[in-house]
Amino acid sequence: MWHAFWAAHFSLTGPKPAKAAFEDLGREYPKLRASFAKSLPEFSRDLKQALAHGRKPLDPEFWAKGPPCLRPARSFCQMYLENNDFSPASWRDCLALLEDLAGLAG
Repeated sequence: MWHAFWAAHFSLTGPKPAKAAFEDLGREYPKLRASFAKSLPEFSRDLKQALAHGRKPLDPEFWAKGPPCLRPARSFCQMYLENNDFSPASWRDCLALLEDLAGLAG
């Protein structure tokens, strides 16, 4: 699922393969899909709280909060923000990533 998501998110493919992979995940592992969808609001809140603090470093455990199924996205955002000095553009990119994930789960 993550391979298809990253390919779609970075415009290497269209959104259909990611959507199909997420639907397959739901058929094969319905509890995992439910945990994924249920955890997105927490991820959103964590990003919102971090954004309110501006350019301060994130909690070192930011990537590990929430269930393991979201750690690839959380760790990407943590590294991406830090590597881009918490620039406004990097925040927009992380929020766009969250929006793409919500589109899959919705």
